[in-house]
Amino acid sequence: MIGWWTSSKPVFNAVKGYLVKNGKQYIVFWVNDERQQAMLALDNLESAMSFMRDELNLDFATSAIEHPSVEAVWTKNSIGNVSLYWKTVDSDFLNRLTFASHKEAEIFRDLFSRGAYSPSPIGHSLALRPSKKN
Repeated sequence: MIGWWTSSKPVFNAVKGYLVKNGKQYIVFWVNDERQQAMLALDNLESAMSFMRDELNLDFATSAIEHPSVEAVWTKNSIGNVSLYWKTVDSDFLNRLTFASHKEAEIFRDLFSRGAYSPSPIGHSLALRPSKKN
């Protein structure tokens, strides 16, 4: 359900999730310990990161073995935006996301480089796992 969450901590444990850029929005998609799914669309990356960390206690997964390894990742400036390109080891395809903000493109680039890239049920994403801090 897009847009669903409680104003307090969720009543279930988020065991994994994904952060997906979708047009001008960022979608946080998560799965709980009972295999229920939910998602929330937010207008900027900062809000999405705050929600996933503060409300769901999720953080970016790195070196996730079950996800395809990113072979190469880079950014390219264009008029009015920044494109992020990457290629995975197991595919001949070149992937691209476009950002209005150079800072947001760099965040995705750095996290892809550290192993957080993952395909998800709703698109190319950053994999999320429960935070180590409690």
